Amino acid sequence: MADHIDVFEFDSGKKGAHILILGAIHGNEICGPQAIREAIQKIENGSIILENGKVTFIPVCNPEAYKQNVRYIDRNLNRFMFPKEKIESYEDGLTNQLCPHLEKADVLLDLHSYMSGNTAFTFIQTPDGPETEYAKCLGGKYLVYGFAESFEKLSEERKKMGMGTTEYARLFGTVAVTHECGLHEDPQSVVNAGNAILNALRYFSLIEKDRVITEDSEPDLLKINYNVIKEREGSLVHPWENFTPVEKNQLIALYDDGEEVRAKHDGFLVLPRKKLNLGEEWFYLAKKTEKNRATKSPAS
Repeated sequence: MADHIDVFEFDSGKKGAHILILGAIHGNEICGPQAIREAIQKIENGSIILENGKVTFIPVCNPEAYKQNVRYIDRNLNRFMFPKEKIESYEDGLTNQLCPHLEKADVLLDLHSYMSGNTAFTFIQTPDGPETEYAKCLGGKYLVYGFAESFEKLSEERKKMGMGTTEYARLFGTVAVTHECGLHEDPQSVVNAGNAILNALRYFSLIEKDRVITEDSEPDLLKINYNVIKEREGSLVHPWENFTPVEKNQLIALYDDGEEVRAKHDGFLVLPRKKLNLGEEWFYLAKKTEKNRATKSPAS
């Protein structure tokens, strides 16, 4: 039986976007809950005033995993994100609570962190999608796309892994991004998450634009071409950090039986994971692209 998730809603009473902001989809990613609670407190004490629209906060989407400071209890909550008729895991029950909120929102900001490296970046759907200019205001160094497509080459069951919060929300017309704020437990990741929240509210005109929300430089655009699922026991051959450049045929990981996992092309490692369960993504490999690097601007 899943825990009940706490939901906080604030409505300006005026027309405008409905933004949904999520934290702790993964229980050991604490920057989201901390930044969201700070934003809630500021709205409640009047430090932040909603001028338009509505915002819904869910600070902790995976309560038991958050309590235990682990990624998940039974399965990754950010995979297989669609309503379940039969509840077979703790996360299935949470999924059924989250999906109605994802279906109703106009905009999604899903806050995450990661375990290797300390660069904020944002997952988008496509370079030409409605979320791209929005994503640029969040403060990440990279915009990364091709996540869901990287699962399409896998088995039918594993294709479903590519349905996370953003992918499900987009089925209902939501402008959705996942913002990776930096390293787990690094105080800067909390700062990055807080800035992303404020910039999202500013971009969609929920609060007054009291400062310019553009960055000095354009984020680099990276396209994920494939991911590697860890099929059996093995290890990375180096403590890779996020966005480490690698060359074609470079050795990335080694299975205990001697099989080598090498890069299929020149590119950048995305979210390499030293600790993971079998059947999960070991790493993604992405290439830099130059498409759609137009100067970003706030929404009108």
